[in-house]
Amino acid sequence: MDLFREKVIQNRSLLKSRGNKYVFLIEKEYISDAISMLEIYSKSIIIFEGNCTIQLSKIFHDLEIILLDKSDMPTKIEHLLRENNTDSGCNKNLLENPCSILIEINPKVDSFLLNDRLINTLYNSDFFYSYTIFPSKHTIYPVFLPTRNDYQYTKEKQPVKIKAVLLDWFFGNGDVAIIYKQLKKFIQLEEKNCRVDIITRGKPLKLLQDLFPECRIYTHFDSYYIYEFLTKSNFYSDVHFINTRLDHPPHLHLLDVATKSLGFSEPVSPFISKELYPLLPTEIEEQLMYLKCKGSSIVGIQLDNGDGQRSWDEEHINKLVRFCKENHITLINLTPSPHISNEFVDLDVSLLPISKLFTVISKLDAVVSIDSVCGHIAGVVGTPSITIWGKDKPLASPQNPFVSFRVLSQNYSLCPTSNEINDIPSELVFKHLIRLLESEFSSPERITIDQTISGYNIEEI
Repeated sequence: MDLFREKVIQNRSLLKSRGNKYVFLIEKEYISDAISMLEIYSKSIIIFEGNCTIQLSKIFHDLEIILLDKSDMPTKIEHLLRENNTDSGCNKNLLENPCSILIEINPKVDSFLLNDRLINTLYNSDFFYSYTIFPSKHTIYPVFLPTRNDYQYTKEKQPVKIKAVLLDWFFGNGDVAIIYKQLKKFIQLEEKNCRVDIITRGKPLKLLQDLFPECRIYTHFDSYYIYEFLTKSNFYSDVHFINTRLDHPPHLHLLDVATKSLGFSEPVSPFISKELYPLLPTEIEEQLMYLKCKGSSIVGIQLDNGDGQRSWDEEHINKLVRFCKENHITLINLTPSPHISNEFVDLDVSLLPISKLFTVISKLDAVVSIDSVCGHIAGVVGTPSITIWGKDKPLASPQNPFVSFRVLSQNYSLCPTSNEINDIPSELVFKHLIRLLESEFSSPERITIDQTISGYNIEEI
C-alpha cells in the first residue's frame, strides 16, 4: 500500500479522539505577535476578520473563548495551552478592531487531516467564506470573513506588488534541484517590478531558503484547500502553481511543467554554473582535495532515505560498499544513513546542508543513488549517475502518472518490474558503476521526455 495513503488511514482513525479548540480574540494590530506565540503549539490555525465568537461557538460546541491583551499575551497563552487550563478572560466586547483566531491542538493527528476537517466544517456552516491569507514569519494561514450583512471589511492595499510561486504538495528537495534555474530566471525577471514569495508544504524549506535568499520562503497551512485560498486571495497579484498532478497526456518532465507554470515558452538551461556553488567548510574542501590527489575514482552514495519503498536494505548497501572498497573506489556518504558505517567510507558529508551538496557532488566522478535528492543534484551539476528505482519509475509515479522526475542528464536507471527496490542486485549496480566510470555509455546534455518514453538508458530487471 502507498505509504501516504496508509498514513491517512491511520490518522483518520485517530481523528475520533478530539483535540482542544480555542478561539482567541485580539486587536488586529497585535495579530502577528499572537500567531508567532500560538504556532509554537499548533499549525492548525485559522484567522477570522472581526469578532466571530458567536458563529464559531455554534459550529464548534467544545470551544474555549479567550480575550488576549498585549500586556499579558505570552503569559496567558502559555498558561492555557501548555497547562491545558480553562480561562475565558475578560469582556470580549471591549475590542475596537478585533480578529478571531481559531486553533486546534491534537498532537496525535497529522495537521493536514485536522486542517481539512476544520475547513470542511466552516464551509458547511454557511457562516463564513474564505477571503485572503495571512503570512506569519514563516507560515501562511487562511483568513475567513463572516457572511453576516452588518460586517464591513476594509480591503488593505499592498504597499508593493507581490507574486507567489506555489510548489505542489509532494515537492521535495530533489524537485527543487530540477527546477532551480527556472525559478532563478523567473525571480530575476520579476524582481524589478515586484516581490516574489515561494510557498511550499515544508520539506524543502531549508534548501529553498539557502538557494533563494532574495525571496521570502513560506510553508503553508497544511491542507489541500490552501491552493484555493492562495489562488483566490487578494494578497498576491498572481500565483504560479507548479502542479505535478497531471491526470492526462502528454507526459511531461517536471522541468517542462515548471517552465510552463512560470510562463516560459522554453526552459532555460537547467545546469548550474560553478559561480553559483556555495562554499564548503575548509575541512571538507581539504579532505576532498586530498582524496582527489590519491587518483582513485570518487563516488558519492545515497542508498536510503527513510522511505522503505524507495530505499535499499542493509544487505544490498553493504554488498555494494564492499565491492567498491575491494576495487579501490573512494566512497563518500552524502546523506544520513543508519546502514553505512564511517569505517566503510572515505568521507562522510551527511551533516552538511543540502545546498552544499551541490558543490560536493560537482567534484565527484559519479553518484549512485536511489530516487532522491543526490541523483537530481548530480543531474544539474554535470556528474554522471546511476539511479536505483523502487515503487516509482523514470517516466511516472502512482501519484503523478503523467510527470517524469528522472535525473536530468548523464543518468542510467535500473528499474525492478516488481516495483520492489531490493530486487535490483548489488552486483548489477556495481557492474554499471564500473561501466560509467570507464565512460562506456553516454547521455545527451539533457535527457528529454521522449528519450525516457523510448527507454533510453533504462534497464528493467
